[in-house]
This record gives sequence, C-alpha cells and structure tokens, in this order.
Amino acid sequence: MSEVRAVKIESEFSVHAAREKVFAAFCNEQHNWYPHTYGGDRVKAIVMEPRVGGQVFEDWGNGAGHLYGTVSHYDPPAALSIRSRLADGILLEHHTHFVADGDATVIKDRMVAFGEISDDMAEGIRLHGDLARYEGHLRSWVEKGVTLKA
Repeated sequence: MSEVRAVKIESEFSVHAAREKVFAAFCNEQHNWYPHTYGGDRVKAIVMEPRVGGQVFEDWGNGAGHLYGTVSHYDPPAALSIRSRLADGILLEHHTHFVADGDATVIKDRMVAFGEISDDMAEGIRLHGDLARYEGHLRSWVEKGVTLKA
C-alpha cells in the first residue's frame, strides 16, 4: 500500500525590474537563468505557448523533448500557472504572481506536488522547486542580462 502526500513550497522575493520584464523571463527566457533541465546539453530552448492550454516543454530538436505541463492560468504580466505531471501518479500545480512595487517586482511563488511521493522525491521537489533558491540567477538575468548556470 502506498501513501499519498503533498509537498508545498512557497516563496516571495523582489527583483529590481519591471514586472513585464520579469514575466517575460519566466515565459520566454527560462533557459537563460534557471539552471536545471531534464535534457541537459540537448536543450535547445524551453518553450511556453503563451495561452491557456498552451504547452510548456523542453525542445531537444527533431521533435524530442520533455513536457513540463500545461498553462492553466495566463494573465500577463500579473500571473502564470502551470499544471504538470511530475512522475507517474504525481501531479504538480505551480502558481506565480508578479506584483509591481515601484521599480521592482515582487514574485509570489507557490508550488504543490501531490501523489505517491517518496522521501527522495520530496527532497528533489524541495531542491528544484523552491524558486527562492534561484533568486540570484533570476535577478542576475533580469537586472543585468547575465546568465548564471549551476
């Protein structure tokens, strides 16, 4: 018998850039600042089809890649939500809100994984899903145009 559990990660931080620029970094430029992918060096781009129902995926070329999920809420530049299948039996809901705060943008990020999650999987979800861990990468990209990879 397997147990079902949830892993919830919430973070909030500020980036000194207009929210349109920060929203674009999430939707069109993730491959420039987020250091983890499924395909490694094969990744040509991370694609987000900018609409509800659009797919979010790694493009490895020649039709190969990895599907991250489906856009379930799209309200540029205020909010973005993606629903994913992380692994067999594990669903993932990822919601990000972008709040203008003068010359900066406050990012409010919440991710919930639900399903048959082992201790090792929970640790991986916490490691790769906690956006606050990559705050410096995002900040360097949107504030300075510098790509940082782990």
